[in-house]
Amino acid sequence: MMIPRLVKKVSVAAVIIAAVLGAQWMLRDVRAGAYFLAASVWSVANLLVLAAIVTNGLRPGAGDKMGLLSWAVLKMVLFFGGIVAIFVFRPTTPGEVGGLFAGISLTLLIAVLTIAGAAILGIDIVTGKKISGAAVPGGANAPTAQAAGNKA
Repeated sequence: MMIPRLVKKVSVAAVIIAAVLGAQWMLRDVRAGAYFLAASVWSVANLLVLAAIVTNGLRPGAGDKMGLLSWAVLKMVLFFGGIVAIFVFRPTTPGEVGGLFAGISLTLLIAVLTIAGAAILGIDIVTGKKISGAAVPGGANAPTAQAAGNKA
């Protein structure tokens, strides 16, 4: 399975940040830190499986129908497994609930910040290459005050 570059970057960043923040959180509240780590890993796993589904589904030609079906089944198992885990382990304190939501949100936050940063810097998120003619703040193609004044 080929994982798109953006998904690789987001997954690696999420795992590293989750490990550091989760360890720090576990020093204060072990259960809340464990909820955070588990939710972060679950979120990254969901992202990777979703990327596999999209990559397999968009493959030109016949594609691999059984591969797509197996990824879809794994996605459903992950999704419903996460819901069952929430009901089985029942987060009860505000720290545990916060750890759960923060862990799930971490991957999404990293993805949004990565995409926003690429857009600001004029980088194509698919290839990782600079977009020609993109206006980078303070860069050579950035509009200047003089050029903006000439348009008025």
